[in-house]
Amino acid sequence: MNIYTLVRKQLTIKWRLISLVLVMIVISKALTLTLPFFLKFTVDSFDTEVGSDAWIYSYAPGIVLFYVFVFLLSGVIDELKEYYGEKSIQPAITAIAEKIYNHTLYLPIDFFLDQKSGSILKNLERGIRALQTLSSLFLYTILPLIIEICGVIFVLFFSYSFSYSIILLSGISAYIFLTLYLTNNLVTARYELNKTDSLIAGHIGESINNFESIKIFFSANKELNKLKYLHITYIEKVISFQFLHSKLKIIQKIIVAITIAAILYLAAKEVLANQLTKGDFILLSAFAFQVFMPISSMGILWKDFQQNLADIVQIQEIYKKAPAIQYSSDSPESKTDYYAEPYPPSISFQNVSYRYPNGNLAIDNISFEIASGSFVGIVGDNGSGKSTLLRLMLGLIQPTSGTILINGEPVEADALRKLSSMIGVVPQNISLFHGSISDNIFYNSESTKTDFHTLLKLVNLDKDIAEKLTEGIDTQVGEKGLKLSGGQRQKVAIARALSNNPKLLILDEPSSALDERSEGITFIEKEQILKNRTVILITHNRNLLKNASLILEISKGKLID
Repeated sequence: MNIYTLVRKQLTIKWRLISLVLVMIVISKALTLTLPFFLKFTVDSFDTEVGSDAWIYSYAPGIVLFYVFVFLLSGVIDELKEYYGEKSIQPAITAIAEKIYNHTLYLPIDFFLDQKSGSILKNLERGIRALQTLSSLFLYTILPLIIEICGVIFVLFFSYSFSYSIILLSGISAYIFLTLYLTNNLVTARYELNKTDSLIAGHIGESINNFESIKIFFSANKELNKLKYLHITYIEKVISFQFLHSKLKIIQKIIVAITIAAILYLAAKEVLANQLTKGDFILLSAFAFQVFMPISSMGILWKDFQQNLADIVQIQEIYKKAPAIQYSSDSPESKTDYYAEPYPPSISFQNVSYRYPNGNLAIDNISFEIASGSFVGIVGDNGSGKSTLLRLMLGLIQPTSGTILINGEPVEADALRKLSSMIGVVPQNISLFHGSISDNIFYNSESTKTDFHTLLKLVNLDKDIAEKLTEGIDTQVGEKGLKLSGGQRQKVAIARALSNNPKLLILDEPSSALDERSEGITFIEKEQILKNRTVILITHNRNLLKNASLILEISKGKLID
């Protein structure tokens, strides 16, 4: 499903409101088409003979008052149209934004590793805003304008010489044809402009995320120079885009001017020949400006349209990417309940291999069995494939070949959904959410405050809170948890992993920021850590694996011991 299909599907849900808006558009434009006739009748009444002055005083004021009434009624309907239009558009766009956001979160991990977070955010923000702008542009501007043009041509065809319809149709056709012909380069220029804009957003976001490193290395000027270079490229592309747009707009204005001049010239000629009245001239002038003034502004609207179309291309590229895991449904119920029984899971790797997108082999035909309730250690040098093995277990990446089984069943999407409620993970690179210690620890659970204090004591974080963190469990951790020390962040991460009492606990270098005493308390002396669960510990420190029932050693993607 592409973005446009998704938009159509969401708008179809609101078909009653949209139908009401369409009816209002037709009524509003029908009323607008009557306004030039009131002007015609009023002007013609001023041109009657002297003996019929009474008609002027009797009817002309009524015509003027009715003109004002119709004008106000048309304005009221326009406002109601926009009110009900927003009631249909906003929920649809919000639902689309949520679907795209959810889709993005399920994309393969390589998608996030290959791009800067700031660029991803910019593309998503710009694309969603473009969908909203295009929907409003079509409903409030383009569609009413099409209805109005058709109405004016209909009136001219049946009320006046066929020449007026020919002139109007020719002008509109030339306008549309040249606009479409000249906008291919405009779309390409806008797309390139968006790419540079996303690079700028990505650079700024990366600089803010790595502010500590920038301060340590006094590299603010270096980052500023990178930004200046991107800004120079951006300015060049803005100027190039504006040149193409200005050229298009000048051509559009020439077409509009020629068409209006032709209509007014023909009308003036027929008035002088007594074929038309002065009121007819006013009516034709009003119709010409009524159609072409909005069309003239379409130069600006077309620029917006092309910009938004280019913006949508970028979220379309995101939405077309297949998620790392294909879920069979949105329902929590799935084919097999792997974890209905309160027992720790067993894990089996059968001839599993994994290649990076660039083709490099990361895991080479690995097979092993992890029994239910066992404590397993995984060791190896840096870059040996330990963390890749962890990502395969968690379903963050899919094996190139081989099978991963949990409790004897293949690890499929629905299995991973259920596994998520039974698993606790301490990643190697810890990143906390901007919030309190309590918010982070219970991010994936609904434990009570009693459980909370038990957890604090279990990971030796209770002493930090009592002695160093004056706001206690409500202490704000800051962006990525940087207000806490490295050891405190690691303890919070361990507590978060244990908060839902997982049956499978995976720890990736969880003690790298803890002192030796903390390591001993956390993993050796606390039996609660190992009790009634399968535990997998990835570490360089073999001293933490004294009680391990199995130790797997990985080297260059292969299992060597």
